[in-house]
Amino acid sequence: MKVWLLQNPGPETYEVESIAKSLAKKQIDVDCKMISDMNGLPDIAILRNTRGADYSKLNLMKNRGVKFINDLDGHYLASDKWKKYEKLMHEGLRVPKTLLIPIPFTDQHIEKIGDEINFPCVIKRRYGAYGIGVELCQDAEHMFVIANRFSKQFGDRTMIAQRYVNYSGDYMALMWVGGIYKAHVAKAPEGDMTFLSYQKPEHTSSRTPYAITNDLRKTVEPVMQSLGLDLARLDLLFDKDGYIICEVNSPGGFRGFEMVHKIDMGDIISDYITRIMT
Repeated sequence: MKVWLLQNPGPETYEVESIAKSLAKKQIDVDCKMISDMNGLPDIAILRNTRGADYSKLNLMKNRGVKFINDLDGHYLASDKWKKYEKLMHEGLRVPKTLLIPIPFTDQHIEKIGDEINFPCVIKRRYGAYGIGVELCQDAEHMFVIANRFSKQFGDRTMIAQRYVNYSGDYMALMWVGGIYKAHVAKAPEGDMTFLSYQKPEHTSSRTPYAITNDLRKTVEPVMQSLGLDLARLDLLFDKDGYIICEVNSPGGFRGFEMVHKIDMGDIISDYITRIMT
């Protein structure tokens, strides 16, 4: 059985190498490859930081019998933030109200934001990860500045606007490996309620394990069934009514989980892969 870990250049080298090292210990034929430099076919492929232009090549592999983890359709859906939120909203799952906004936008789009989600709102790139291109937008003028930057820096022609969840300062990270595996909560430093404060370096030391409850399962499991993912990292916020799915990443980074829970996620994921291979 031959396994490929496919990626583009990016920040997830640690995760790829960790999974590959664990698979090799299990005497599995594993190779790490750039998507742009593939020769031959594996039996199983695991995708990371995939680009839209890759999918014609990856679909050919799928049609020739390669099994993808995550499934190629689910991975593509999770990578497109608009398609992902659109599907979850349609199914009535707990995500912030989200709108697709063109670049450049018009006064009608500003009015739509005011009517449906209001300012301040969260503006995100349609494709992206690691908090890059996620900003709290205060008003229409600020939105113009963000759209102009997305266009010039990334060549984006769309972006998404999302209702801002005025949360308590707690932020949850959850790892899904064929089911909820681990979760932990990060708390903003005392008095720091700024947007994305949990990403600040001084914030990382406040992460503590979080118990897997039935309420958490009832929130997360329908989302994962809808997207059809085997491996994922989820980000959740809290409001007065409970959990809100902020983001679902396929398959997502896991270094923070190793630090908080004192585990080897490469081993855990490779164990899962070997189970579904047999």
